[in-house]
Amino acid sequence: ANARALVSDWITMHGSHISGIAWEPGTTAKRIIAWLQHSSVVLQGAEFPFYRAFLKSVAIQIRYLRSMAREMPDGKDRLRARIALAFAALSLPAPASALRGATRNLAEELDRQILADGGHISRNPM
Repeated sequence: ANARALVSDWITMHGSHISGIAWEPGTTAKRIIAWLQHSSVVLQGAEFPFYRAFLKSVAIQIRYLRSMAREMPDGKDRLRARIALAFAALSLPAPASALRGATRNLAEELDRQILADGGHISRNPM
């Protein structure tokens, strides 16, 4: 119930206008991953209006992140965005072409950012 209240508050405060730190692509990627990972807890026992608002918000965030991912600067946020989009394609009903595209984009990003020794190109362990 507490998790649902937090998500509901976010949707109310930030869901209708794409602006500010809440909608920075790196932040949006983290939120998509977190919301999908914890969706069973957030949605358990939820009323239909919240369930619908949750899915609508996730869909808006995914569309926004998809539109921003290609233009994001190289680095961990761009990689995280590709991870979030692939996770969403796996977690939500989507055409097979969406999953193929997300998988291809993630594979390309991994090839670009992960070195032969397994480290990130930035060499930053964080």
